[in-house]
Amino acid sequence: MSVHILFGESPAASLRFGFTSGGKEGQSIIYFPTNLAYGPIRDLDGKEGIERRGIWLQDHLYHESIDPFSVEAYLDSILDCIHSINEIQPHESIIIWTGENAHEQTGLRFVLSLLMDHSNEIFIVNTTQAYNKHCKTPGVTYTFLHSGEILPEDMVHLWEETNERLTEEEKNGFIQEWRELNKREYILRIWESSEIIAVEEDYFDNRLVEMAAENKEYMKAARLVGEAIGQIEQYVGDGFYEYRVRHLIQKGVFDYKGRLEGLRNYSIRYKGGK
Repeated sequence: MSVHILFGESPAASLRFGFTSGGKEGQSIIYFPTNLAYGPIRDLDGKEGIERRGIWLQDHLYHESIDPFSVEAYLDSILDCIHSINEIQPHESIIIWTGENAHEQTGLRFVLSLLMDHSNEIFIVNTTQAYNKHCKTPGVTYTFLHSGEILPEDMVHLWEETNERLTEEEKNGFIQEWRELNKREYILRIWESSEIIAVEEDYFDNRLVEMAAENKEYMKAARLVGEAIGQIEQYVGDGFYEYRVRHLIQKGVFDYKGRLEGLRNYSIRYKGGK
């Protein structure tokens, strides 16, 4: 039996569907329901660190009355994931799914720190690299923002092609990188030159302002965030971009009209575009 560990509900659902439709039995799936590209990650393996992260998410991202967020429920969900990993039996092989983005790469290092004392066989599926090796159209290179963009049948094929076991040296290297990340108080992480780089949380602000400045009239905040997702080659998710849009409103960089409850309920305009 194999245990698959993924980061985010979307890739987990895709893999589960692929296994079900392909008649692949005996596979267990664990996934972390949180985007690790942003937010505090210090001491994420314990209750205090998870609560700290949950409070930050509640204060900065999940502000909408239509999308209530519970720190207690968030704490329970992460602790459940950690408990499931700790309960993996020695005879079970472990497959960790990751992609070329800060979210999944941070998750990879975090999970390996949880598996520090486990002797299981561990395999890593780097979906970005594996897809372009095993699934792509000849002569075409695909770049996915995250593993959730890959079709279920392709996910299963990538798993079937995975045969290189993670060495102890490689495992220890990832764990050391997690320890270094864990020391930092940065809120935002990006993936650049095959490294996780901690940056200031206003890292994308100038790009958001530049995109907004191209329009002299008000534009829907949802449109601006959508353009950011399409143009910025980093996977951080719409929630973080919207947080920065609201921050730019608070700083007086953007005017807005509507209700700041949900991306589709308000529009913004760059003040320099009047």
